[in-house]
Amino acid sequence: MNILIRGDFTARRAFVLNRHRFGWTYQLTVNDNSPNALFVDAINNVNHDMELIFSLVNEAEKKHFNIHQYNQFIKQFNKSILSCKNASLLVLDPFSEMYFALWRHKKENWRFWIPQAWLSSINAFNDLFIYEGKRTFDQALRDTCTVVDHVLQNNPKMPILFIPQPLMPNTELESRSQLNSIGTMLLSLYPNTYVAEQLCAEKISPDSSPSPPNGLDALYYSGPDYYTMIKKCFESGLEFDIRQRASVLSAQNAKAPHSGVHPPDGVHDSVSYTLSLRVKSPTCITSCKKLMTRGLSSLERFAEIISPTCQSLNAVSLDSALIPLDDYEDYSEYLQAVKFLTGGNTNRELKKASALGFFCDTFGYRMHLPDIHEIHTSKDRRCGKPMSPAYLRNVEELGGAPTTQIAFEWPKCPIHYSLYWGVFKTVENYKQGDMVVGRRLYGYIKLNRYDEIALTSMIISHGDYLKLGVMKLVHHHVIKWILARENAYTQGIRLLMYAGIDQGGDGLIQWKKREAYLRGKLHITLNE
Repeated sequence: MNILIRGDFTARRAFVLNRHRFGWTYQLTVNDNSPNALFVDAINNVNHDMELIFSLVNEAEKKHFNIHQYNQFIKQFNKSILSCKNASLLVLDPFSEMYFALWRHKKENWRFWIPQAWLSSINAFNDLFIYEGKRTFDQALRDTCTVVDHVLQNNPKMPILFIPQPLMPNTELESRSQLNSIGTMLLSLYPNTYVAEQLCAEKISPDSSPSPPNGLDALYYSGPDYYTMIKKCFESGLEFDIRQRASVLSAQNAKAPHSGVHPPDGVHDSVSYTLSLRVKSPTCITSCKKLMTRGLSSLERFAEIISPTCQSLNAVSLDSALIPLDDYEDYSEYLQAVKFLTGGNTNRELKKASALGFFCDTFGYRMHLPDIHEIHTSKDRRCGKPMSPAYLRNVEELGGAPTTQIAFEWPKCPIHYSLYWGVFKTVENYKQGDMVVGRRLYGYIKLNRYDEIALTSMIISHGDYLKLGVMKLVHHHVIKWILARENAYTQGIRLLMYAGIDQGGDGLIQWKKREAYLRGKLHITLNE
């Protein structure tokens, strides 16, 4: 089931942070950080000149761009919902209409927003663009209706949910509160439309953050807050409309011949993701080909793989365990989603492990083989099964204890790699073989990246320390590292996969669910 988000953190977080409350699984297509006027431009085939836009930015400012600033800015040019079909719900909020002031190109008429501080020359900019400012209520309503009309042409009879922007008193957003009334207008214009409740100050959860990370004068509310806003809509018919829409899509798909595009999931408890994986890139080295071959072999049970010549290479037999990383703005959102799945136990376990002195870091596998052997052999059984012979090899069979210092090196290619993350504790003069390493390894994850997807192909900790939260600590550290999106090793990773959703014993299966892994179907196209 695909839900289209034409809004910002209010619309997105209402669904990202409340997956566990619904009786169905869904994926999100999110277009945010953009007033609807920019979508109207796209509908009218008025296109942005990206080369011109970036030529206007001060070179000194570019050097200080962090990835968060860049991502927020570039999001305004994503209009993917305009071409989406077979979706089950459209969700709107008015934040972008309230917040962003627009500039229009004098000759070509396309619009966008940009911080004035980024510009290399105000005069040169003013020669090209005219300031339109923030949209009035009538303009914003007209823009919204144009976008809704277009989306409904591709998705007839799809329900619509409008979520008012929560407001703090005496703020810039409060002065634009009239835009929340767009929802009321949509009620009279479109059938199957629902308007969520405005959030009252006395109902705000103590988990809501008074200091949003992006510095806006609006709270980052918690999952329960957003659910309070939308709950009555679901009870008054929205859930029925969504399920009915999904059932219709499933019936239509059952009659349609396979077209190479994956069908909608309907009411089934799974989501579908289509990935485009680069087999080669300018950063590739010789070992990338071998890594990708091995990776595709691991994925072939879980994903329909389409070759560059558009041939299907395999049949899929298993559903994957997937975390859709694109759904989360940052690690704090992921942690909040997990918190409501575990009742806060995860937060306590993470704090406990850190308080006991455990920490996480990358490491070279060969430098810690004695510790790895001890971890592997610390339990006779895992997931209800005896340990496989591969885990029972002695240190010599693994490659032998280190006899010289082996420095850790980051992979040469940032989009195809294997990387080990471990959970450690500092131990003075601690050795591996004859070499002093100063820290003991208690558990580790092997992370394999194949362009847009990363697989945890191995995740294991010392049996005596499982109850101290060491495995959860390193798992969350890896997710936090990826969601920070601070370097080429993490940028562009859309999904984190941990084998099959039904693989492993009952404990492991439940662990995946508590860590917000979803049942997923993968469709992979290979690009040379």
